[in-house]
Amino acid sequence: MAPALTKYPTLAPLLNSMAASARQCRADRTWSQYQPQFEAWVAFCQQHSAPAVGADPEVAAAFLTETRLSAARRGVGPQAVERASAAVSLLHEMAGKPSPCASPMCARVREEARRTLAAQPSNTAATNPGEQPVASPEDIRALVDKHIHPSTPLAVRMTVTGAVLCYAGLLRFDDLAHVLVHEDLLRILPDRAEIFLFKGKTDQAARGTLVTIGRVDGPYCPVALLETLLLQGQYQRQAAVRPKRGGAPGTWEDAEDVGPLLRAVTRTGTLAQVSVRLPAVIKPLTYHTFRKRLNELWAAAGVTRSLPPHALRRGGATAAVANGADRMEVQKLGRWRSQQVFEFAYVREDAARKQRLTSYLGLGATRLQG
Repeated sequence: MAPALTKYPTLAPLLNSMAASARQCRADRTWSQYQPQFEAWVAFCQQHSAPAVGADPEVAAAFLTETRLSAARRGVGPQAVERASAAVSLLHEMAGKPSPCASPMCARVREEARRTLAAQPSNTAATNPGEQPVASPEDIRALVDKHIHPSTPLAVRMTVTGAVLCYAGLLRFDDLAHVLVHEDLLRILPDRAEIFLFKGKTDQAARGTLVTIGRVDGPYCPVALLETLLLQGQYQRQAAVRPKRGGAPGTWEDAEDVGPLLRAVTRTGTLAQVSVRLPAVIKPLTYHTFRKRLNELWAAAGVTRSLPPHALRRGGATAAVANGADRMEVQKLGRWRSQQVFEFAYVREDAARKQRLTSYLGLGATRLQG
């Protein structure tokens, strides 16, 4: 029994209520991905009179074992156990408590699942069966090489630039949809672009965060692509102002919305809306629209794998780590609050990198260079 329940047994209903209300701390998409595991965990804890938040490692290990046995009966792969473990960890992170799934006992259950359950093939897998798709630098270069030229239509340039920004800035689609072109929120500097995101998946209180994307040489520079998009689209970046309501004399506030980077384009290739008077706002493209356009552009560029928008975020993190970037800096740029999620759900070590490790074990006559 957890220490809190040992001291205060009447707290059990409230601790379980914390689990039921935790969805307020995360975006709806995150909740929908993990909701079945959340519900299964809460039901398991209630069945065994354990708290859903603050449970002992033994309870979490038993839950993962039950999940493993169920997966074996259904003939599914170890990802069922990995997802259940991630859900329990996320739930405890929401409540500000250490996850019981971080214990060695739970690690052994996950390892047993990986050893005994056959991974299921996925038509969206980018590298190994069961893994989520990951965009590579070659994919990004193919996308730009195929579609970016002086006569590129605005809608195509917008989609490609958005994809490169997701890759370079480790952005989720929800982040990209919240990129606003107001000059105070999107700053183009000689060596970088600074994007102020007023809300994100890990910032449900809308405190805001600053994302910095550096300028690099060559045709794949995300900052240069962004500058060209803003110029071609003739975005308005300065909003009309009016005297601030209720403010001191001489203070001003915006009187119009100049909108998001991703927005509707007319058939003639111009922005459907450049600005609107407040309190009306310009709506960003939907996830469905952006993904559909991106899939078409991937196919036209010869990229045969299915790469949804989130594959760009995974790919950027993987490429940065593979090329020697500090893992902590990458985690900070991508705004991952949990190192466990960052390491095990987003960074994909490539096969060559893993293979080189064997050369350091002293078994061969010579050591591979790398």
